[in-house]
Amino acid sequence: MLTDKEIKTLFDQPDMSWISFARAVIAAYEAKLNSAEPVAVIITTNQGDQLDWDTDGWDQKWHSVPLFEHPAPIPENYALIPIAPTEAILEAINGATSLEQCYANILAAARSE
Repeated sequence: MLTDKEIKTLFDQPDMSWISFARAVIAAYEAKLNSAEPVAVIITTNQGDQLDWDTDGWDQKWHSVPLFEHPAPIPENYALIPIAPTEAILEAINGATSLEQCYANILAAARSE
């Protein structure tokens, strides 16, 4: 995720069209993702897939796939909730008396699990 300061730096470049700005943001975001270090590696061998926590030289290992801690960062003020409601979410919905309260209860239940 790019910070507001990083985006403003890109936006403040002179003579930049919206298309150029969009491409610059995408390139900066991809560069930031590519600079992240993996936390583990999945290595495919003839015995099957193996998880390797030793990430030193992971790109030298045959048939390796890096795993990152946060492959898709969650933006500030967003939350992940399960696709299928859990028991806690269903209980939270039942106690709500308004749409706003229902939404707040769903988020609170999802964050508590």
